[in-house]
Amino acid sequence: METLQKFRDGLLDLIITTDALEEGIDIPACNTVLNFNCTLNLKSFIQRRGRARREHSKFIIILRDQEDLENVFHLESLERELVRKLQDDGRTVAPDNSKDDEQLRDQLVFRSSTGAQMTMGNSISHLYRFCSELPAQLFVSNNPVFSCEMDECGQAQAVVRLPSNLDASLQTFKSLRKWARKRWAKEDAALQAYKGLFHAGLINDHLLPLRVSDIIEKTIPPRSHYLIPGQLDPWHDVALLWSRRGELFRHELRIVRPQKEDIELFMILPVPLKMDMRIPLFLSSNTEYTAVVSSARAISTDISICQQVTRLILQSVHQGHGPQSNADYVNIIVPNMDPVGMSDFLEAHSGRTSLAVCLQQRRTVPGSIGLLRHVTKACRPLCIEVIEGHENQGPHKDGATLPIRGKIHQLTRRRNFLNELKTVTSTPTDKLQSTSLVGQGLSELAAEDYLVDRLPSIYAEAALLAPSIFHQIGVYLIAERLRKEIFSNPQAARFERMDLLCIALSPTDDAHRPEFRSMAFIGDAIAKFLITRQLFLHHTLWHEGLLTSMKDSIESDTGLATAICHSGFGPYLITTRFNGKRWRPAFVSTTLSKPSRNSRRQVGAATVADMAKALAGAAYLDNGLDQAFICVAAMIPKIKSWTTMSLYDGTYSKSRPSKSLGATTIVDLEGLLGYTFSDTSLAIESMTHPSCVGLYGTTSYRRLSFLGASIIELVVVRYLHRQKSFINSKRLQSLKSAVTNNMFLTFICLTFYWEKEHDTIEVDSMGTPRVIRTRDRVLLYNFLRSQSKTLSAKVSSLEGTFTSHLHIVKGDLWERGIYPWAGLSAFRDLKVLSDIVQSVFGAIYIDSLASLQNCETLAERMGILPLLEHFISHNVVTDHPKRPAPTQMQNV
Repeated sequence: METLQKFRDGLLDLIITTDALEEGIDIPACNTVLNFNCTLNLKSFIQRRGRARREHSKFIIILRDQEDLENVFHLESLERELVRKLQDDGRTVAPDNSKDDEQLRDQLVFRSSTGAQMTMGNSISHLYRFCSELPAQLFVSNNPVFSCEMDECGQAQAVVRLPSNLDASLQTFKSLRKWARKRWAKEDAALQAYKGLFHAGLINDHLLPLRVSDIIEKTIPPRSHYLIPGQLDPWHDVALLWSRRGELFRHELRIVRPQKEDIELFMILPVPLKMDMRIPLFLSSNTEYTAVVSSARAISTDISICQQVTRLILQSVHQGHGPQSNADYVNIIVPNMDPVGMSDFLEAHSGRTSLAVCLQQRRTVPGSIGLLRHVTKACRPLCIEVIEGHENQGPHKDGATLPIRGKIHQLTRRRNFLNELKTVTSTPTDKLQSTSLVGQGLSELAAEDYLVDRLPSIYAEAALLAPSIFHQIGVYLIAERLRKEIFSNPQAARFERMDLLCIALSPTDDAHRPEFRSMAFIGDAIAKFLITRQLFLHHTLWHEGLLTSMKDSIESDTGLATAICHSGFGPYLITTRFNGKRWRPAFVSTTLSKPSRNSRRQVGAATVADMAKALAGAAYLDNGLDQAFICVAAMIPKIKSWTTMSLYDGTYSKSRPSKSLGATTIVDLEGLLGYTFSDTSLAIESMTHPSCVGLYGTTSYRRLSFLGASIIELVVVRYLHRQKSFINSKRLQSLKSAVTNNMFLTFICLTFYWEKEHDTIEVDSMGTPRVIRTRDRVLLYNFLRSQSKTLSAKVSSLEGTFTSHLHIVKGDLWERGIYPWAGLSAFRDLKVLSDIVQSVFGAIYIDSLASLQNCETLAERMGILPLLEHFISHNVVTDHPKRPAPTQMQNV
């Protein structure tokens, strides 16, 4: 009551308690009533009381308890001390710097080398634009957060916090100085943040957010087809060596014929083939020959007689293909290497004779009779496989006929024996025109109507197969040149599987289409993994959005096709299909007269990209990832370094947080994963949601998830490669998609747990203590660190929400043998769970210094590989339904 009286006399402001209000004490009229609380500070106290005095009103403070009264007395004492300092003539007066700050604000400008500049006035808008281009995610705001600290003189210093998708060193920035206005302090902090992002390489020279186009200068614009150099002619270089008359090499050519005698020849070239080749030749749907070409041996021989023998053999089938006087063949084939024997061969087998004379000489051994040619009709030659009988009644009389019977058929029209012949149901009229060399029907003809080649038909058969053999040797020569270009480094492992390299260079080859597709499937995962790992290790300050954009640009069909064009691999791409009917023998003179590389060709981007993937797959199948590193680096010249050396020399570890507080639950996480971390910050980062800002000095899991996605895909592809029971690329792709999509990984996260045992001590009613052992389930998503209340509530309710649904999905996968695409769609909105599965793989891979074995062990522990094995062994259909049945949708 004494205080109230002093207030009425104008001596004090009114200070009244809530108890006094309840007693009905009359409060005089006033304009300012303040409920005191702990947030009241000296500045607000002075401002509000001063406003009341200026308005000639009373300033009333309503207190809750005695502590509030003591706080008010403390504020009044601070006020009196402040007044004393202000009235001190010797005090240091803080000048009014608002005008100076405004002039300095206009002068603070950040300029780049291109002349682009940023002032404090537009720094905040630029910073918001940069943050808006960061990858968006549910429960996360990418906007920068500003806060200001005021000193006693009213000067403000601002702090801006950027999203945790950025590196920890780029998440917090302060203004350089204190400003008279909060707005100016925020602008200063935004400008410093933009400078930091620029020096980190996330802002280009035009002061705009970094994009892929700023990194990869595509001089070749993206398109569906590319103009690349013409296909390399391997015989041009061979012809050039022939013209120089250098060293010659002999190769044994043996054509293995089932249930028949092998055809043995020799092939002479001025270039050595450094490995044995096996070329399958498909004569019919059930007959397959094999041409075996041995490695080279240096020889010295009379090449002129070899050319004549080659002309005799080739013209038995390919008559009229080339000048009759020209014999400088690029490919030389002879029956033996003895010059005397070849002279006897020419003398004995040149020309033709009548069939009647041949039969009278009893030359009826299969293969010894040459091709039959009608005397007057222009028709295909005939082949006699077996002569069943002929009538020989003494000397032949004029006008008489000499009938013969046997297995006789026309020479096939086919000239390409590299592709397997599909089984076709033939009609009775097609028997004479069989598409194979081996006929089944019996025919009868008059011997007097035909001439027979003196050259045995086995050599004509070799001439018929020669174009297919020469084509495959040409592919080998192209592959050999590419191998020298890619693996020219003497320290690199030698590429041994030339058959794989030949297939990888021929995306349009129908004969090896399944093998090519399988290699492209493997190479796609290999290339993605190598590109992802390269970007992750060597661009430690890039956020996940920039990493993903860069990876997608490089590994796309357009990106790979552009890289192939830049790296000079275009001439090695074999797109010309072998057409045996248009084949002509290659001569040295005519081959050298053709332009070697002046032509250009249009090739689809998908075709070029498939070749790049198949080359990576071939290198991996030959000698593992080390071989694939070299191959991919040669194809993509923009990527310079392809080793994991940064994990071993400490370069990458320097980019990690210097001090990272360990979590108490890290032991449980390691027990769940079955792996002990050397760098616990990786484990913490793998569980840190982007909604967390400034915790433990680490970034979110987005970068590790970017790496882990490619690791999971590689682990799955490596496992599929070890399964030799199938090579269907569509089936491989379906299986890989089934166990790597986000919905399946979310299901894995929900079902992956570890039962932890722990002991508790309880005391019964008698006071006797006893130890009780219990088991608790430790789930992966229990370790998720988030500052989003919505996400935390959603994660907390997962176990009760999806328990019954998980049982249904498990039954579909393990018991009913169906892949529940529709059932898994219920997990579509829980991508955060699939992200932490991927980030865990990335964390273990980095912490174990690039050990894929540890990642495969984790995939086995989580159940990814066991389910994949189940799909394979039980032939579960995993193809994605484009239009799910209505019943399936209702069940969901």
